[in-house]
Amino acid sequence: MTQDNSRRIFRIIVGVLLSGVILTGIFGWFVMQNVRETANRTDLDMRCLAWASIAYACTHDGRFPVSADELFEMSPLPERISCVPSGDQVWPVTLVVAMRGESAPTIEESFGRLDMAFSSDGSLPPRIGVRGLPTLIDPPTKDTVREWLSSFPAAPGR
Repeated sequence: MTQDNSRRIFRIIVGVLLSGVILTGIFGWFVMQNVRETANRTDLDMRCLAWASIAYACTHDGRFPVSADELFEMSPLPERISCVPSGDQVWPVTLVVAMRGESAPTIEESFGRLDMAFSSDGSLPPRIGVRGLPTLIDPPTKDTVREWLSSFPAAPGR
């Protein structure tokens, strides 16, 4: 084998390996974009369902919805609620803040994509499950939504 053939084979091997690395990077970028979009949609769904639950409880003397039908009573989502947090309590009082300025999905759409477990008497907030879908890590929406819901029943007069 001559030196020219050896160099040609070496260049072909390096070219194939380099092409594989580049194609893998491009594929990974597209996959990551899809995951980010799914995570953002999941987060908006969690925020929508939590906001609807809080809005329901606000208009029903602190009682959370006990079924999907009761939750759907809040459709379309109100722009503002009258229950204002105080002290260590945290929850948004406007839909714009709850959705981080993004368009809110409908309650029915969000409910169809996620899991929700209701308490039998409405004394506890519903639990929202993501069905294994990705969520955003910064900020951690699961923790944010859990904090909204868990701090609501502790409101004075509830």
